[in-house]
Amino acid sequence: MFGVLLSIYLIVGAGNESYAAAIDVSARADRQVVSVGETVNYEITVVIEGSGALTLHPEPTLPTLSGLTVVGTSTRQDLRMGSGGTRVARSFIYILRATAAGSYTIKPATVELGGRTYQSNSVQVNVTPGAGPFTAPSAPAPPSPPETSAASPQLDTDQYIPTEPVSLVLSAEPENPYVGQQVILSFTLYQSHSLYGDPSYEPPKAGGFVTKELPHADSTTRLLGGTEYLIQQRRWAAFPTTAGPAHIDPVLLTASTNPMRPPTNFKSNSLDLNVRQLPPAPAGKQFEGAVGHFSADLRADRNSVKAGETFSLTLTISGTGNLHALGAPQPQVPEWVSIYRSREDRTSAPGYGGRPDDVGGEARFEFLALAKRKGTLEVPPIEFMYFEPKQGQYRAATTDGVSIAVGAGVEAIEPPTERGEQMRHIIANGPGRVAAEPLLLKPLFWLLQILPVIGVLISAIILHRKRTLAADSGLARSLNAHRVARAHMQQAATAARVGDDAGFCSSVSHAVTDFVAHRTGLEASDIPAQQAIGILRASGQPKDTIARTEELLRRCQAGRFAGTGGTQYDEMLGAAERIISELQAAGLGGH
Repeated sequence: MFGVLLSIYLIVGAGNESYAAAIDVSARADRQVVSVGETVNYEITVVIEGSGALTLHPEPTLPTLSGLTVVGTSTRQDLRMGSGGTRVARSFIYILRATAAGSYTIKPATVELGGRTYQSNSVQVNVTPGAGPFTAPSAPAPPSPPETSAASPQLDTDQYIPTEPVSLVLSAEPENPYVGQQVILSFTLYQSHSLYGDPSYEPPKAGGFVTKELPHADSTTRLLGGTEYLIQQRRWAAFPTTAGPAHIDPVLLTASTNPMRPPTNFKSNSLDLNVRQLPPAPAGKQFEGAVGHFSADLRADRNSVKAGETFSLTLTISGTGNLHALGAPQPQVPEWVSIYRSREDRTSAPGYGGRPDDVGGEARFEFLALAKRKGTLEVPPIEFMYFEPKQGQYRAATTDGVSIAVGAGVEAIEPPTERGEQMRHIIANGPGRVAAEPLLLKPLFWLLQILPVIGVLISAIILHRKRTLAADSGLARSLNAHRVARAHMQQAATAARVGDDAGFCSSVSHAVTDFVAHRTGLEASDIPAQQAIGILRASGQPKDTIARTEELLRRCQAGRFAGTGGTQYDEMLGAAERIISELQAAGLGGH
């Protein structure tokens, strides 16, 4: 039913290059029948085949939706390369919630590419009344009460008996959480009257919290105080970000109990929570902000490498908690191994571990390492510290160690241990022999005399430079700054080709901040964005350069979690290139 609507072979211009590409656009829904309040996954897939598959990043434009509203998004990508060419399929998934009963046709989504517009197929979704977010009881509606707001204090919903035909209760568990601990906000609606006028509500406004909606509980009916009520509940996982008093505004419901009268607002109670600060971490332990319950795993992508080859170490943190807030320690390696973080991926959703109320998932941190000589590389176990709020204490998740055999790489040519016979005796002229040209008149003789002198001078210069850099580590880092920045930029370009927003933004940010750190001789290259901006201000860099640097780093930080949008890849790469060039031309760091 949902086949490919369009398949056109075309030449697409991109900058100064042209790419041959076949474009396919399709759309589908994972369900054709849903009830009001339920969700359906609407997926648009853009398939690009040909030489432009890795460099083109079109994004679809959604049509106007009726009876459905977007409540979440995600993306997925499939890359295939082989004898048949390159094929990239990018899927854009929109989570749509049904808001009203009816039969809806989602019109074709559009993709703009190369000055042309391509359309997907249309999709049909039928929405039945069902339980919905606020469905009315089957009994006839009694006379309408006065239009006043109904507010309830924070009560135990298991023991609560409503006193109004429409009553709203907002509750939280626990009421005194730690910073970063998951709090479950529950909004419960009790109604003994039918509700008219397309009832709608606004989620609780919780300043200082990161919130994520939890799965809906089933609607129930109960006899409370001699009156039958329809009970419906919505829940959110909320993670406090700062300690101290926290206020959560009431939930507002707009509806009418009389079809002849306009809607009115019903209001729940508000909440005041006390968010506790985390206790000090154990002395000598590195705490990265993880609150919840976690496990850790460290793996290498291979067991053996050659000197001069790169390999990856991946640290995976799994468990329940706000994974988007935690950091990760870096694996400890000997000085003959270079290592830096190359990318990170975080996935989090309700229902982790089979428990519907627990938000969890995993965070993967990938480190790129380079062994400079042969030997056995022993990476010790990593101890990942986290705070367990239920026990009120710190715990450690410890990985296994990693052992990697580093073999000999490209061997350097060693000078001979013995000089050997460098010159042979001159044989005197005998009968019939032509008199040889005197050796002192041969250019090769003088060339052989000069070459050793030149070699000694070059060796002396190299040795002097090595000693200078060894004595001045700041100078060494400064001279190496541009090479490190270029490596990050290449990684960003690679991430852009596969649509990896988080990896792209992380690499661009590192290219700028590492350049600033190395040029100013700092030992720690992984400096925060604000520290990098502070260094530029203190060094008297132009205000325009500082402003553009600050804006680029802000966009990188936002893009790590919200995505950049593929059309911004080239723009952000170009901005980073210009900033690094300007800072180098301005003599940042004085080297």
